[in-house]
Amino acid sequence: MSLSYQHCYHAGNFADIHKHLWLIATLRDLHKNHQSIFWIDTHAGRGLYDLNAPESLKTQEASFGILKGFETSLSWFDSHIHQTYKNIIHAFNPQGGVSHYPGSPLIAAHLLRKNDRIACCELHPQEFIHLRRVLGTYPNVAIRHKDITKELLHLMPPPGTAGGMLVDPSYEIKAEYDTIPLLLIRAHHKWPQGVFILWYPILSAGRHNRIIDIISGQLPPHYYTIDECQAPYIPGGRMLGSGIIRIEKRPI
Repeated sequence: MSLSYQHCYHAGNFADIHKHLWLIATLRDLHKNHQSIFWIDTHAGRGLYDLNAPESLKTQEASFGILKGFETSLSWFDSHIHQTYKNIIHAFNPQGGVSHYPGSPLIAAHLLRKNDRIACCELHPQEFIHLRRVLGTYPNVAIRHKDITKELLHLMPPPGTAGGMLVDPSYEIKAEYDTIPLLLIRAHHKWPQGVFILWYPILSAGRHNRIIDIISGQLPPHYYTIDECQAPYIPGGRMLGSGIIRIEKRPI
């Protein structure tokens, strides 16, 4: 597995915003219906990102995302989700502006209730060190230095447990367009009560269609929702858009 990807170059971009609004919406739904949940973040990254760091300034992706207010274009999320997102951003930037951007594990931990539990997995050694420092003070958060492709099914909670997971790989390895959705389907069958969010990039090569083909070929149509948003213009940017598939077992 490649370990070259570091999300600090892309933190706060349009795809992060799209993904994080879906995360907040999903956690809100779970909190509304359950007294406690178990949440898994499979590719957690470092948890908190400095948007003034050289890596972020090099790509300028946040300048076309969170720093430009890209979230306002995602109008299909209701006002409560948008306000929750703004409140979380402000919590890590009490002086105003956005110089520190929380990643998905920190957003989930920030919304943690006392009976909830979270498992955050990260394989990259440097990112794991950052993640452990950022989340080390949060109760009921387990931080694991794991290859999720080998460990995911072992992390699953007992049958009947409410919760879910965010699956957000880098897709540096082309095979992940096959292996990740297949692994997710296995996880869904093992944990049918879980709600699963899978993020994918939309690139000119169109490999994301393979993900959609696998999910649609193995799950009933009412079990999944697909949501895609178009990328803003970013000089030198490769992504055409951002995609989310949310999987949950629903009656017809």
